[in-house]
Amino acid sequence: MSRTVSARIPTELHRELRERCNLIGESINDFIKASIEIALYRSTDFDFGEEQDVKPAKTEPELKKEPPLPEITIEGDSKSPEMKITSINGKPVEKNSEGKYVYT
Repeated sequence: MSRTVSARIPTELHRELRERCNLIGESINDFIKASIEIALYRSTDFDFGEEQDVKPAKTEPELKKEPPLPEITIEGDSKSPEMKITSINGKPVEKNSEGKYVYT
């Protein structure tokens, strides 16, 4: 004997569910039944398709990653003309004849 259960779910969740079921070739009914079995009994024979190459349904736009800011070590007072940079990212530097800092 079986019973019918009705549940209201967000449209996006239903779309994701439908896409997954189409991908693994199973019905939404069987997927939900197996999900309830997992919740109640901690096991099921159902193949949820975890091994499938499934793209996440909700993707955020890819952001270009900014390079990390360099770690700069400075000697002297920042307001003093004698101030100088002594290292960048832990590597020693010195000013060359063009006034640019180069790794030593």
